[in-house]
Amino acid sequence: MGFKFDPKAKQALQKNANLVISVSGERIRNELNKMLADSSRLQSLQDLDNLGILKHILPELENCKGAEQPPQFHSEGDVFVHTLIAVKNLPAKCKLSVVWAVLLHDIGKPATWKIREHPKYGKRITFYGHIKLSAKMTEDICRRLKFSKKMRNKVVFLVREHLRHKDIMKMRQARQIRWAQNVWFLELLQVWKADGKASWLGDEKEIDLSLYDYAKELYEKEQKRPKPPKSLLNGNDVMKILKIESGPRVGEVLTALVDTQLEDKVKNKKQAEKFVKNLDK
Repeated sequence: MGFKFDPKAKQALQKNANLVISVSGERIRNELNKMLADSSRLQSLQDLDNLGILKHILPELENCKGAEQPPQFHSEGDVFVHTLIAVKNLPAKCKLSVVWAVLLHDIGKPATWKIREHPKYGKRITFYGHIKLSAKMTEDICRRLKFSKKMRNKVVFLVREHLRHKDIMKMRQARQIRWAQNVWFLELLQVWKADGKASWLGDEKEIDLSLYDYAKELYEKEQKRPKPPKSLLNGNDVMKILKIESGPRVGEVLTALVDTQLEDKVKNKKQAEKFVKNLDK
């Protein structure tokens, strides 16, 4: 509501901040969810930080303070500053899964911080493996705060995939399409945008969202596409054509066939049979 803390109340909160560890994980989760669901979420996080409470309930975020980032890609500041800017970039109304993912997307960076030699930039700060570690730490936090299994899986997914769009131009068309058809893709787009807008390439004005824009266009295009095509052939057809028995190979062939259908390279059963016959040639 935009109120300010009474000075004595604020002092008491700071003095007794450590007592929050006696509160159950469920209660902490519920209170944090109320804060993060509101458009004032950034101020709430800053209040928790200034009061000394944040370091007790989310020490993983506290560790992000002072974790410097390579200025070529993150001139906005350390990992903690970057995270708060990313949270600020979120829409006022936003799913909690997206907010939590943005809040936790880089918590693995401090533990993976290292200066390495780079062929283009010389010695520079790197965070190799931080995505995998961030996802693992996010799962641990979700369990600690007693998230539902569905919510935990979604937040972990969003953290684990928060840089996947960097590889999207290297993907085959069929893989791009399958990716854009993921049920959580729209939420992932919001995470990408918030993260991208918080990554300043030397200046706040130098923000590169080209890959996000491409992914967004891909998603919008796929929303207009009819439901994913069914395979023009079934397992029995494949076994008969290739003269093989039931097994993993049959599934691999059917997946490859559907991929060609997604790419509009195979449009009827006759073409499908020809595609399967030529697979092993």
